Amino acid sequence: MKKEAVKYFYEGLSFFDKKEYKLALFYFDRSIETDPNFKKPYIYKAECLFEIGEHSSAINAINKGLLMNSNDKSLLLAKAEILSKLGKNKEALKCIDTAIMNDKNSVSAYNAKANLLITMGEYESAMYWLDSALEENPYALDCLYNKALLLQGLERFDEAIDINKKIIEIEKSSPLAFYNLAVIYYNLQDYEQSLYYYDKVLKSSSHLDNKDLAVIYNNIGYILFILKKNREALLNFEKAIKLDSENVFYKKNREDCLKKLKSASRKSNKNGRIIFMKNSNQKKR
Repeated sequence: MKKEAVKYFYEGLSFFDKKEYKLALFYFDRSIETDPNFKKPYIYKAECLFEIGEHSSAINAINKGLLMNSNDKSLLLAKAEILSKLGKNKEALKCIDTAIMNDKNSVSAYNAKANLLITMGEYESAMYWLDSALEENPYALDCLYNKALLLQGLERFDEAIDINKKIIEIEKSSPLAFYNLAVIYYNLQDYEQSLYYYDKVLKSSSHLDNKDLAVIYNNIGYILFILKKNREALLNFEKAIKLDSENVFYKKNREDCLKKLKSASRKSNKNGRIIFMKNSNQKKR
């Protein structure tokens, strides 16, 4: 691998991370021209092309890489991912199966096949491939996350809880596992436990963007609303709206909460007047 090709690749990657795809393409092309056997630029070039809507060119970019590295697992899986995004699941599956034939113990290929099968609604088959991946590597986090989500979707909540807790043991601080547990306990109507894990998400949220944080605050607000803690709920809805002002659901939740507070306030005032009138009558006597 030529140093100059690596240099161009990382320059392209810096623009890719900033979503400046056309500039990134320039450097990925330079990297490929410098060393056609360097596979990573083909993958990122394809991703750039896909992001700017040039889907056929994205597939062609991967195919050119495969001409140089016909059995390369990462190129085959990258092609499968693009094909899957285009709804070409059968073609994607062929790419993954080729990757597995070339590397029969590939955790990443097993996980990719499970992901695709989930997309296709073939949940039992997906579980088989996730279990196969975890036999190879019991600590493969991508596989553990996918298995937890699959179990959650199948409403096998106890098993999903166990997997998420295993993830937390491995990662120590895992916002996604905390979030998954919060959702599971919400579905189980264990609201206090759900709030406990949402709080864990917030305490480990340094990598979450504003929209993700808004989801958390909205969900906390909604649970507090169910628990009739309306003032606390309103504060969380306000935080969600501040982070994502265009979301109509957050605004609707805030409106519902305000109505409850106003209704409670009217009842309180009404009760106050009744008590005052009784006291007044007693004084007159």
